[in-house]
Amino acid sequence: LSLGEPAHTTALEFGDGKVMLGNLAPLAEVTWERIVERVGVERLVGLWAAADLLGALNWTMLPHLTEIWRHLAAEVLPRLGSVGGRRRGLFVDLADPRKRSAEDLLEALGVLGDMSAHVDVMLGLNISEAEQVARALGWGEGAPGDRAELAARLCRELRLGPGGAVVIHSREGSSAASGEAVARFAGPLTPSPKISTGAGDHFNAGFAAGRVLGWPLEIAALLLAPLTVVQPCLASGLVVLLWLGVTRLGERPGTREYLAVAAIVAGVAGVAWAAPDRT
Repeated sequence: LSLGEPAHTTALEFGDGKVMLGNLAPLAEVTWERIVERVGVERLVGLWAAADLLGALNWTMLPHLTEIWRHLAAEVLPRLGSVGGRRRGLFVDLADPRKRSAEDLLEALGVLGDMSAHVDVMLGLNISEAEQVARALGWGEGAPGDRAELAARLCRELRLGPGGAVVIHSREGSSAASGEAVARFAGPLTPSPKISTGAGDHFNAGFAAGRVLGWPLEIAALLLAPLTVVQPCLASGLVVLLWLGVTRLGERPGTREYLAVAAIVAGVAGVAWAAPDRT
């Protein structure tokens, strides 16, 4: 469904950064009134009710998106219900809020809490965006230096609830927090990528998909981690499970169970040792 003419951005990448040349004028025509005119509230409810994951992207470039979110929170999201007993996911991407005022940003962040009453809001941020959000909230030097702690505090401050999440990604790794867990993972790092535009979008897509599938936060944040990180993390869970079974549940594993866990740990160690730089 088209709401207007397309906007275009040309990305020019260099070794020390990039220049984004945008023709974004058509985005000013995307308003709640235009959505109602072209789609209609009833049809919009039907389209969104058929989806497990919703997206509210490029807030910075869409000047009327905050107002659209308000109408969605009041007129659409309360009518969606759940999917198989689970709430729908709504992924939000601010897209470099430096181009908007701090007042605009605070207004938009406030609406996220309203939407989280009906869907599980996931907010994806790169390092710069996370710092801008922290400044807009007035944290200044009081903002947590640890990214996982920053994600957890943002999740609480924005009222995203138990099912909501904030994920902060960078070239070196990612940190995420929900109302129930905190996770951080390193890599994979490509020192000299051929192209970096869209890398955060790819990460966000994987993270959101993992959350909608019901995966724990730790696994969702591992989606783009290297094999040498993922497999040891997962294999260590077997060791912990074996220990809990013996010490807490009174289980008595036999020789076969111990050998099986040892074989898996040895195999994972071999994979990690032999893995190439990029996996």
